[in-house]
Amino acid sequence: MTQKEPITVAITGAAGNIAYSLIYRICTGELFGNDQTLNLNLIDIEPALPILEGLIMELEDSNFHLINKILFTIDPFEGFRDADYAILLGAFPRNKNQTRKDLLGKNSPIFKIQGKALSLVAKRTVKVVVVGNPVNTNALVTAKYAENIPKENIVALTRLDMNRSLSQLSRKLTKNVSNIKNVFTWGNHSASQFVDLSNGYLLENSKKTPLTELVDEEWISGEFQKINQMRGKEVLLKRGKSSAGSAANAVLDCLKSWIYGTETYVSMGVISDNNPYNVPENLIFSFPCTCKNGTWKIAKDLKPNEFCKKMIKKNVDELLEERRIAFELLKD
Repeated sequence: MTQKEPITVAITGAAGNIAYSLIYRICTGELFGNDQTLNLNLIDIEPALPILEGLIMELEDSNFHLINKILFTIDPFEGFRDADYAILLGAFPRNKNQTRKDLLGKNSPIFKIQGKALSLVAKRTVKVVVVGNPVNTNALVTAKYAENIPKENIVALTRLDMNRSLSQLSRKLTKNVSNIKNVFTWGNHSASQFVDLSNGYLLENSKKTPLTELVDEEWISGEFQKINQMRGKEVLLKRGKSSAGSAANAVLDCLKSWIYGTETYVSMGVISDNNPYNVPENLIFSFPCTCKNGTWKIAKDLKPNEFCKKMIKKNVDELLEERRIAFELLKD
């Protein structure tokens, strides 16, 4: 098999748990194909460099034929150079004594610097997936300072929320998750997020059965929403660590949809400009999207019910406040 010219994949927080799950799967060819060679640019903070060096030793010992070269650095201006893809995992985690404002204060400056670095040294066509929390506002900060990168090229990872909701429905209905379609989340990756089933359906033997005929409204608006909103916290309590394998899987799912296209709606945290759902411009907001030829589009033809509109408004208010806090802290 003839191998393609290398592409450059830059990953921040590369010494962390999500990266450990993600990088191996990228190196097997699962994301870009078994003929696509890779330059891996691994970025983390100085105290994490010994862990990063150990990871690189493991990658070398794994004999991945797709790896062309590996760079590791603490400097995003070096790490993002000529990047085709950038996956921004690195961020301070929230501890139990911190408010969301505290977390924005620690992380907004990081994503400001990373935005500037992407703007200066990455390819103009770079696709950026932001994962570090608060993810929607961190992605917005990145987009603001990545002046040379189209805002459409920077998305926040809300695919994990969608994946979690599909998993719940699969267990509830005792059906394979691949048969459940058009389920997506609106808004912020937070406890305010809202999972919308009004367009979802179960596909079996070419027959589409609306999900609203299979599960009752009380469960949808109650237990279902609550479990999805609190799932990350529950994983943290059980594992003692934030979601890692499922987050890595969601990154891959997001990029696969973005690169190769979709047939149904998927959740993506994207710039809100010109959306038809009364979400103010200049927010990163999770919408139902379709993807084709490496681009995404917000679904235009949906008719949210009154409860959905109420939840969209709640998420808008939360994200407007996050945006205000972040840019006030950044003096912008």
